[in-house]
Amino acid sequence: MSNNERVKTIQNGMETISISATMPVKKKIANAPGAPLQVATNIYKVGLSQVPIFRYDVDITLKLPNGKDVKVVKKDRADHVIIQNKNKACKTFQKAVQKFPNVFGNVELFYDCQSILFSLRKLNISDKGQEFTLSPNDLPEVYGHVDSVNFIVKSVREKYQLTLNDLGFLSTQEVNGIKHDLAQFIEVATSQNALFNGKHSVYDGGVSYLMSTGEAVRNEPSKQLITGVQKSVRFIEGQGKPEATLVLDLAKTVFHKGGQNLYEKAISSVRNWPRNDQVDRREIKSLSQQFKGLSIKTEHQKTKEYELAGLSEFSAHTHKFDHNGKQMSVAEYFKKQYNKNLMHPNAPLAIAKNFFMGKRNTMMLPLEICTVLPNQKVSKQQETPLQTAAVIRYCAVLPSDRKEQIYTQVKELGFWGNKNLPITVDQQPIVVTGRQLPQPSIVFGGNQTVSVNPANGKWQATKGVNRNARLPFALPGNPMPWAVVLVGQGTQDTAKSFALAVKTECESRGLKMGDPSAVIQANYEDIEINARNNTFENLTKMTPRVKFCLVIENERSPAYIHALIKKNEQNWRIITQVTDSATVQQFNFALGPAQGYGKGQTLENICLKTNVKFGGLNHFIKPPQGHEKVFASDRMYVGLGISHASPISDAQRARNVKPSPSVIGISCNYLAHPQALAGTFVFQEPRENKMVESLKKVFFDLATKFKNIRKVIPKEVVIYRVGASEGQYATILEQEVPQIRAGLKEAGCNAKLVLIVPRAPTTSASSHRRSRRRTRRPSRT
Repeated sequence: MSNNERVKTIQNGMETISISATMPVKKKIANAPGAPLQVATNIYKVGLSQVPIFRYDVDITLKLPNGKDVKVVKKDRADHVIIQNKNKACKTFQKAVQKFPNVFGNVELFYDCQSILFSLRKLNISDKGQEFTLSPNDLPEVYGHVDSVNFIVKSVREKYQLTLNDLGFLSTQEVNGIKHDLAQFIEVATSQNALFNGKHSVYDGGVSYLMSTGEAVRNEPSKQLITGVQKSVRFIEGQGKPEATLVLDLAKTVFHKGGQNLYEKAISSVRNWPRNDQVDRREIKSLSQQFKGLSIKTEHQKTKEYELAGLSEFSAHTHKFDHNGKQMSVAEYFKKQYNKNLMHPNAPLAIAKNFFMGKRNTMMLPLEICTVLPNQKVSKQQETPLQTAAVIRYCAVLPSDRKEQIYTQVKELGFWGNKNLPITVDQQPIVVTGRQLPQPSIVFGGNQTVSVNPANGKWQATKGVNRNARLPFALPGNPMPWAVVLVGQGTQDTAKSFALAVKTECESRGLKMGDPSAVIQANYEDIEINARNNTFENLTKMTPRVKFCLVIENERSPAYIHALIKKNEQNWRIITQVTDSATVQQFNFALGPAQGYGKGQTLENICLKTNVKFGGLNHFIKPPQGHEKVFASDRMYVGLGISHASPISDAQRARNVKPSPSVIGISCNYLAHPQALAGTFVFQEPRENKMVESLKKVFFDLATKFKNIRKVIPKEVVIYRVGASEGQYATILEQEVPQIRAGLKEAGCNAKLVLIVPRAPTTSASSHRRSRRRTRRPSRT
């Protein structure tokens, strides 16, 4: 009997006793492509009770002795004032509830400490609203000298009522038909503990910070990094019934340290503050930018608060003003008026402003008498690019660590297990089943590929066992004349050795840099834009003209120097790569390239940036099998961001201050290689309609460049649109998309359009994996 006959006999015998001979399904190997993977999100289910919700509008007004009314909860751009007003509103609300129990008693109320009040039953007030008057004695430490405090409550509209668990509005397909009331109630209800516990600062956008979590910021003793949570209400539709959820993400922001003396803040913000307090005017300009918009109070007028407009080059000794018909210096004034001898009369003065009796007043104040008020976030304008980069790098956390930190912060919000809420929030995030994607390969020069470790997303770009022998660039940049500039202290020999190390490493990877045209040592004065003998201007006059400059900046140089280097880059159109002297001094040039000069990883980072600035591409991704069309030659990717400046105030308009322009930022893969991106930006008049009209030209230009360089018309255009809130979705669909299509069509492109707008900061992590993170100091660029 043959083997086939034996198998057939066995199968027939198994069938007689109802046993199948089918082969079992092979189990997927863990981490193998396609294997199932449990993924924990940062999305938490919200349980809703079937209870009615009533909404009311709230105003708090103060009756002043002069008969005028002043609103307490009006919007303000100053962080300190926003939190101060919320704290006042909180205490006013609590006193009103206590004093008028016939209206506010025996009912659950949810107040946002601004203008919205929710109630679980209809309040006993008239349809036109009701005013509840508090006397100054009810809140003696909150408002000071006022005649009365009026807490005004109005129904939003007649017979308004919301049923908490009614999600019927989700059936609408129109973006502008989404009902926000339920989301608003969930946001306010889950913020009650943060608003009233005195430990959090709560800002618009669902962000609350636990102020006791302040961490020191490296080299910035006048600032602290504070951790909190950003909440976002989202509704999930799909299998089963729709559900409400909370997206909870970590929020880390740098704050100005409250209660700090302004003089101490100033000297800690300057690397080399002179002992005689006579600060260089360029340092004053840099400090002025960092202090602009800061809220302060003074020791001689404790009840008055000011907003800084910047710093003056004048000191308390040199600035004089008319006092009762006599010229008097600021130092003399404080001695005569307050019997105070200033300890730092040579320090620059703070330019402070406030509004009194409807008039804008400007004062020159000594730094030493000013104190920084609390609850003030450091704005983008108050930080240098290097400080911003350092904070971003420090705050980068692995998803698994982020999950733990979110849990710790959310516990402080107090909505888990809170029986006073008509909602419940799960303590564990939603876990979904995903699948392991096949890992891509990273392609370097010569079509050499390396695999990505699917466990951590890392790869090794080295030749064999020598970690300092790296694979060539995928696309080396184009050679261009270059030079080395040493700014500040240092030796030319060190600069030449460093330049040789960069050149050797780049050329070993395919970028033929050649020798530098010059190695120049420059003083700070030599790189002033209007300097007679500007170093960068001289480089443009060389033959051939220098187009790239490797800059070594002294690590102890003033903060404004880095910005000045970048200003020269823009002004003289010379691409720069900046490295500080402390980094250069860590190299051991005697070790040679085989040992990476003792700092192989640092050298690689510098060379990777250099190749990109020469127009090259360091490496690209080879998509796994079956995903080749991700980077199809006829697919155009566009990153699009639109930013509008804040509207100018009436006072600024009266001074003929011009509004800041709106900006469109674009990146696109219209270059020859589908993974090489080019970016640009467009300024536009600060009007929404003008900005939308500009999109037509932007996309006409992108499609034309794509067609001319790739020799193919894009059939698919994928747009990643950032910087849009949910309230702008209708504008995007009704105004932006038609202009984008018109621009593409004018370029002869009738492409399929895919528009992606990120909504909430949703993150995910393996529900089992744990790893540790390492914090590294950011390099300069």
